[in-house]
Amino acid sequence: MFDEDGSLDPFLKVLLYAVLVLAAGKMLWEWLTGTVIDWITVDLWGAVTEHPWWTTLVVLGSLTALLLLARLACAALGLLTTRAVAVSVDATPVEPEPALLTYRMKQFEAMSPTGSEHACAELLARDGFLRTRRVGGSGDLGADVIASDPDGLTVVVQCKQLSRPVNSGHAANSCSASWETSATWPSS
Repeated sequence: MFDEDGSLDPFLKVLLYAVLVLAAGKMLWEWLTGTVIDWITVDLWGAVTEHPWWTTLVVLGSLTALLLLARLACAALGLLTTRAVAVSVDATPVEPEPALLTYRMKQFEAMSPTGSEHACAELLARDGFLRTRRVGGSGDLGADVIASDPDGLTVVVQCKQLSRPVNSGHAANSCSASWETSATWPSS
């Protein structure tokens, strides 16, 4: 019946818990079928039939309160989002600007060469270049991405995906103009 340490045998524990669960279930069943059913059918139904207008007001007020509480809970948890659309003077809606496209260096490292060329084209389009397109492939003469700046000048970009730093020798043969660029990359 008891183990050496004074605890009850595991099989007897299971039987004891089963008896307790069955007893609690029987008490709950009797309470639901006896007391609760009588309360719903006699007391509550009697109040509804004696005061139908008050019952309607109480039910509608309760539903409204529940809806307001649910809305407050959603707002508190940040589940409700409102989309603000600004309106210009000529009454045409102005869409909010999308989130700024960025890549982390680890994302670039994980991309295929073609994927990194597409990402460069997307970044050029983000920064205001027009008609950006990826043209990389065999026979591209070093042009991986071609775009036009807002002034109409054509920009040719050669993308390199190397595991070591790039020096001026990598780009010396493909440059015909000198461009000064600065870029900041978010840390990964």
